[in-house]
Amino acid sequence: MLQKAFEAAPPSFANQEMREKIERTLQLILREALDAVFTEGVRASVQQGGQQTLQQALRGDFGGALKKVEETPQVMITALIAVLRRHQQTILRLFLALLLLEVGSSLEHTEKAK
Repeated sequence: MLQKAFEAAPPSFANQEMREKIERTLQLILREALDAVFTEGVRASVQQGGQQTLQQALRGDFGGALKKVEETPQVMITALIAVLRRHQQTILRLFLALLLLEVGSSLEHTEKAK
């Protein structure tokens, strides 16, 4: 997805070094996010929720089972949000750097068009 965004941008939008830095940073954040979702604690919580869901469904408590099913993604999302919060300054800096590069690129094109 990031590659497609860079391909759609003008050639002067970001140099190769900037692209590589952004890609490395985002890969590290993504890896940490995936690690957070698949930690032992999250897996144990999901497994326990699954077992409780089955038990409730077998007892005919489909409302309770449905509630447990709804809680499962919440555990995973909470882990993801924690990672994003830890990296929010980095993500914001990358976004602002890309925004400034785009503004600079737009100004160059405007100057050349005159």
